Amino acid sequence: MWAAALLVAASASDAHARDAELAVTRTDASRYPKLRAYVSVLDESGVPMHHLDTSNFRVFENGSNQVEPSRAVSTTEAGEGLSVVVVVQGSGTVIPVLDTVKGSLRTFFGRLAPGDRAALVLYADTVHVVAPLGDPKAALNAVNEIRSLGIQKRLFDGVDKGLDLIAGSGLRALIVFGDGGDAGSHADLDSVLREAHRLRTPIYAIGHKEGGTVDLGVMRDLVRGATGFSGAYLEAPREADIAGAFTTLRTQLQSQYLIEWSADAIAADHSTYPITVAAKIGTRRLQAQSDITTPLSRDDVRGLAMAGALLLLCVTCGLAYWRSRKMARA
Repeated sequence: MWAAALLVAASASDAHARDAELAVTRTDASRYPKLRAYVSVLDESGVPMHHLDTSNFRVFENGSNQVEPSRAVSTTEAGEGLSVVVVVQGSGTVIPVLDTVKGSLRTFFGRLAPGDRAALVLYADTVHVVAPLGDPKAALNAVNEIRSLGIQKRLFDGVDKGLDLIAGSGLRALIVFGDGGDAGSHADLDSVLREAHRLRTPIYAIGHKEGGTVDLGVMRDLVRGATGFSGAYLEAPREADIAGAFTTLRTQLQSQYLIEWSADAIAADHSTYPITVAAKIGTRRLQAQSDITTPLSRDDVRGLAMAGALLLLCVTCGLAYWRSRKMARA
C-alpha cells in the first residue's frame, strides 16, 4: 500500500503547480543504527501540518526497502534547537525597504524558541557579521546596525560567510534576503552550493527588488542547489509582503518533524545511501528524496586503529634499527 502511495505521490507532484509538500531538511546517522530525517510538511497554502505521528510516515531505504519509523515528533517536542543565519542585502534596490526588513527581523528573532540560535549577516561592498551565531536576543538587538554598505552586491560572499557561521550546528537553516544580483563576490554560485551540500544545510530565500524584477534564476538555484536538502523560495514583490515572508519561513522552520528509524538495508560503512520519506495524510500522498551518510562501524574503527598502531610500531622499530646501525658504523 505504501509503495503504491509512493507512485501516487510522484504522479501528483508532477500534475499540480501548487500542492501539499513534504521536504527533507536534514538527515543524521551519528546514532547508528538509529537513523534520523528532519522533514517539513506543508499543506496547499504553505501552512505546516500538525499532529502527525508514526502512522503518517514511512521511510524507503535504497529506493525500495520500506521501514516504519519508531518515532515521529515535532522538533520542538523533541527539544531540537534550531540554528538559523539570516543574510541580508545592504545595497541597491533593497535600501528603500530596509526599515521594513528591520521590523520583520525583530519579529523573526523575537519569536524564536528557547534553545534556538541565530546570526545576522549584511552584504554589499563588504560582508559584515552583524551578530555571530548565538542567543537570538543578541541578533534582535543588532538589527538596528543594518544599513547601506555601498553599491555592490556580494551575495555569494554573504552566503559563504553565513554557511561558515552555521557549520557544525544541528538542525539548521540559512535565509537570504535580497534581489538575487551579485557583483564583486570572490565566491560564486557553484562554490557556495558545494559548501551548502557539504555542510548539509538547506537554503531559504526571500526575493525583493524595489521597482524592478528579482533575479529568480539565482535565488531559486540557491534554494534548489543544495541537493537532497530542500529549502524554499518566497517572492515578496511589494514592501508589504516582506513581513509575511519572514513569518512564513519562521513558522515552517519551527514546525518540522523528527523521523527516527532503525537501519535495515543501510550499513555502517561510511557510504551515502538514498532514502525516500513518504507521508499519507488523509487523501494526500507526499514524498521527498534525500540521502544519508553513515559512519564506520565500531569494528571498522577498531580495525583502523589497530592498523595505525601496527604501522606506528613498524616505523618506530625501523627508526630504532636505523639509528643503531648508524651508531655501530660510527
